[in-house]
Amino acid sequence: MSSAGFVDENLEEKMRDEEEKGFACVGILDKIKVIDFMCHAHFEFEFGPNVNIIQGENGSGKSAIVAALQIGLGAVASSTERGKKLTDHIRNGQREAIISIFIRNRAQREKNTASQCVKLSNELRYRPDEFGDTIEIQRVLRRDSSGRGGGWSFKSWNGKRVNPANGRSAKRELCAILDHFNIQIGNPVSVLTQQKSKQFLARGKPAELYRFFMEATLLEDIRKSVSVMMDATKDMKYTLELKHEQLPEIKAVVEKLQKRFERAQGLKPLEEKIQRMEKMWAWKLVDEREDGVNKLKEKRRKLLKSMKGLEEELDESTERKKKAEEEFGDVKKGMDEKSEVLRVFLGELEKIKSEMRRLSEKKRVIEAGEKSARREYECALQMKRKLEKSMEAQKMKHVKSHDDRKKLEMQCSALERTLNEIDSGLSELERMIASIESEMQGYREQSRKFADDEERFRRKLKHLRGELSHLERMEENELIKWGRDTPGILRAIDQSVASNRFHHQPIGPIGRLVSVLDSKWARAVQSAVSRRWLSAYIVHDTHDEYELRRLTKNSVTIVVSSLTTDRYSIPDNAKPSKRYTSVLDMMSFNSNAVFNVLVDQCEIERQLLFENKNEMENVAWSGQSNVKTCWHLDGSQAYSRNGSDTFR
Repeated sequence: MSSAGFVDENLEEKMRDEEEKGFACVGILDKIKVIDFMCHAHFEFEFGPNVNIIQGENGSGKSAIVAALQIGLGAVASSTERGKKLTDHIRNGQREAIISIFIRNRAQREKNTASQCVKLSNELRYRPDEFGDTIEIQRVLRRDSSGRGGGWSFKSWNGKRVNPANGRSAKRELCAILDHFNIQIGNPVSVLTQQKSKQFLARGKPAELYRFFMEATLLEDIRKSVSVMMDATKDMKYTLELKHEQLPEIKAVVEKLQKRFERAQGLKPLEEKIQRMEKMWAWKLVDEREDGVNKLKEKRRKLLKSMKGLEEELDESTERKKKAEEEFGDVKKGMDEKSEVLRVFLGELEKIKSEMRRLSEKKRVIEAGEKSARREYECALQMKRKLEKSMEAQKMKHVKSHDDRKKLEMQCSALERTLNEIDSGLSELERMIASIESEMQGYREQSRKFADDEERFRRKLKHLRGELSHLERMEENELIKWGRDTPGILRAIDQSVASNRFHHQPIGPIGRLVSVLDSKWARAVQSAVSRRWLSAYIVHDTHDEYELRRLTKNSVTIVVSSLTTDRYSIPDNAKPSKRYTSVLDMMSFNSNAVFNVLVDQCEIERQLLFENKNEMENVAWSGQSNVKTCWHLDGSQAYSRNGSDTFR
């Protein structure tokens, strides 16, 4: 909350008027503001510098102002008499209530005022360098905090958050503020509720009136303090008596020490010599250290020179990386195309294998027929030879008689016809064998062609599989830079998604889903976002967070954020000046959830990028609104925190 909400144009005149009338400048209430508290949806009341009278109908919320002051300044819930616990004070239907109390912390002017009074007034201010003229105490009550309500936060006059001093808790800081201004929220004189007032007037007994008097005048606290001091005095008297008894022994020890001291005085020249030697030794060390410093300076100069060369190499590497990423995209596209070609080749190869099996079976049948024909051919040749031998024998045997010759001629004719038939059958078998051999030769040629095609497809398949494996290794190496276990984690997530273990599939690492629009800013952007968030994962709800932690064994950063929410719309008044380039401007996002998480966790819209270091430092240390950190090309940064300017 900025000061614009309660500082008007007449503030200076109002302050002068109040000081002239003698009103206090420190320790009084300036204003209270409540949101969704009791019956008030949004109520703001500015206190006058003296007595304030608030009037209104019953139930209009007058007592709610007193209750807000009590709870905002640390009173217990039951003391307001409006609820047993803090969450009872949240307006019906709302999840939280906000109480903001503004306490005056102004310095008194010297005009028309005694300087001693001004000095006293300024000394009464609480941490004026941090809070300025106004201290804002804000308390948020939430229903989801088991009835304990929320904690406190503190803001200065311009709405800037102020941390508790000396590392103490918010509760202790609140007590310190109340003690400093002597605001007694538990004192019935300071805060007398309506019910307590009725009880006091109606049923006040002397003992209760006396107790009320003691509490209201702080005499009860004084009585307790006096009692404690009396006990302490008794203890001190007892201790003093013991010391008096020990005094003779102590005096004897002192005398011994005095004698030792006198003897030690004779060692004074030696001590002076030792001191001179120590000084000489110190200067000797200084000389050695200066030599070491000079060597380190020379080494630093060389390192800076080499670092400049390394930065140039880094820029070249970044450019090569960008080109490699583009080539990787092209290769991946080619991999998809080749995978499709591979699928077609495998289908054709399967068809060829099926055709070869069919031809092999047909070849086997033909070879069996060829063997059978050759056996028949051999049998016919043997029969022919036997018949020819028989004819010759018959001719020699039956030459003697004419009848026998006739019979022989008839037998010869019959044998010749048989031989002719056999010759005809042999010719047919020879033609069949020749045809089978010709067909076999064709099948052999076709088989060799199929074998060559199969070998060619196998070589192509091996080549495609090699390329596919190479691309997978490239993709895996790209993932490893976000963590050695990243490829395994992503595979485990895919398996769990397939098993419906997640309500929504987690996304990450975040670094895979963002890119830098200009590579020269890559180092600065990575430093601003940090490796922790670039390697983080985003889940939709706590169930998915538990499941992912189980898978990763708590080895990664996990952010719970809605994966279905639209991208944040950041108003111009929440951004730095448009003259500067922010980390948000230089990034591209593949996911709305990633955009929202980096805005929430890294405030990338409030981190600026500069090429000139002087300009970076001027902007970082000028106190401009909505500027968190300024970054240079080389990854160095500048920022201002709690009035301290830092460059690293």
